[in-house]
Amino acid sequence: MKNFAISNMSCGHCVNTIETAVNALPGVTSSQANLAAKTVTVTGTASAAEIMETLSHAGYEASEIEPVYQREDGITP
Repeated sequence: MKNFAISNMSCGHCVNTIETAVNALPGVTSSQANLAAKTVTVTGTASAAEIMETLSHAGYEASEIEPVYQREDGITP
C-alpha cells in the first residue's frame, strides 16, 4: 500500500479523476482518494514513480507519504 498527498485536490470531481487515472495504471489493484485529507491510497504492484507520473499527467501534484513505523514497544524511532 502506498499513500500520496495531493495538494491540489479540491472537489468530488478531482476524487473521481484521480481514482480513474490511478486505477487504469497496470499493476494497481485499487485506489481510494480522500478529499478531506487530500490523499490517495493505492494498493498493487505499481511503483510510486509510476503513480506520481500518472497523477501528474492527470493534472495533480502528488508526493509520496512515507510510512511511519513503530517499534514493538510502541515508540516511534
